Amino acid sequence: MFNKKILYLFLIVSIFIFIVACDNFNNKPADETSTNALVIITTSKIEETSLVTIQPTMTPTVKPTSTLSPTNSNTITPTTKPTVTSTSTSTPTSIPTATHTVMPTVTQTAMPTATPTLKPTKTPVDQDILSGLKICIDPGHQIKGNYNKEQCAPWSDALKTKCTSGTTGNFTGVDEYIINLQIAEKIRNKLFDLGADVLMTRQSHEVDISNIERAKMANEYGADITLRIHCNSAASSTAEGIDLFVRGKGTGTQEYLAQSDKDYAIAADLLEYICNATGARKRYVHKTDDYTGINWCENTCIIIECGFLSNEKEDKLLNSAEYQDKIAEGIKNYFVSLH
Repeated sequence: MFNKKILYLFLIVSIFIFIVACDNFNNKPADETSTNALVIITTSKIEETSLVTIQPTMTPTVKPTSTLSPTNSNTITPTTKPTVTSTSTSTPTSIPTATHTVMPTVTQTAMPTATPTLKPTKTPVDQDILSGLKICIDPGHQIKGNYNKEQCAPWSDALKTKCTSGTTGNFTGVDEYIINLQIAEKIRNKLFDLGADVLMTRQSHEVDISNIERAKMANEYGADITLRIHCNSAASSTAEGIDLFVRGKGTGTQEYLAQSDKDYAIAADLLEYICNATGARKRYVHKTDDYTGINWCENTCIIIECGFLSNEKEDKLLNSAEYQDKIAEGIKNYFVSLH
């Protein structure tokens, strides 16, 4: 019984050894192959890993080398980024170039534009647009009146006072003859600056010149027009505005009446310009035979009553240099409008 057990054990061990031996015989080549395959796969993976690892390291260094594989070419592609960067670096260079181009253009455009603008503005003042025009300005009255009589008109035996000292401002107390000369001087200056020939019948207050003598001065001068500068007065302090006086029927001849109509038309236009410049109330143009200075004058003669010294507002305005200048400006504007 014991021997059977030993026998069975021997057989079992023998069979096990046989099976193991057979198994080793059959599996040995396969194990070597798989081991080799494993080694090859491992090696190739290591090689691929090393290549991938080496490529980024070599990329900046081997960039010029043409022997790189297509894989390495793909790795080089990012190298174009520095190229873009270098292009963008040149952009700031073009920006200052554009800036320098624009700035001189603006400067050159502004300067020529300003120059032509100034020249036309000065042209009417600098040119003698009233050249050849002869104007007589008679500042009405004088410091001391001459109450002797003289013939009012060549066609009449009526007599009138040669020359009075005029009225006085009810509120300022300034005499008319003073204001008349101040306004007349401003008119003279403006017209003279435009090239007109201007004759003043008086340039001071201490004179003794009758109304006939003033008219004859204009006639002898060959004046185209005579402006007699006066200020008005009335019993009512509410009266205000500017009146103009020209010749009336006179001798009654067609020639004289035609001259009267012509003078009236000139005075109507002149009144518009003076009132526009001063803002004063526009009153009337009167035809009359009552004024010696007009009746003896052989040219267009206009008496300009610049305002009422019996009116508080106008009394103060007529003593203002600024307002006097406006009157002169209006008269100047009229003559400029003729050219």
